[in-house]
Amino acid sequence: MVNSNDTIPPSVPPYNQSSPNVVILSNLDPNATVNDVKAACGAFGPVTRCELVKDPRGRSCGEAEVEYLDRQSALDCIAKFDNEYIDERIIRATLRQSPVPVMRSVIAPTRSGYRTT
Repeated sequence: MVNSNDTIPPSVPPYNQSSPNVVILSNLDPNATVNDVKAACGAFGPVTRCELVKDPRGRSCGEAEVEYLDRQSALDCIAKFDNEYIDERIIRATLRQSPVPVMRSVIAPTRSGYRTT
């Protein structure tokens, strides 16, 4: 339960929504580390979070999420790294979009079976 005196800091996005400051870097070298990515992206502004996407076995998928303190830093990172040739790979950099809500049909039972509404 949240008291009326408790506030959520403005830097924390609402539950299940992405921050507009998150850059997705893809087609990275599988040997790239969090420190490598953070060092490269830190030139554009303060990095608040940096994570490599890994498969269930713990191997890098060649993708990273980098969250900046402000949106302009994220846009500067995208401008520099999108379609850039790094480590013999063309890197893609995009701004993370908010998740799309899932549309579900409602199934209502009837005497003769089920019908969608």
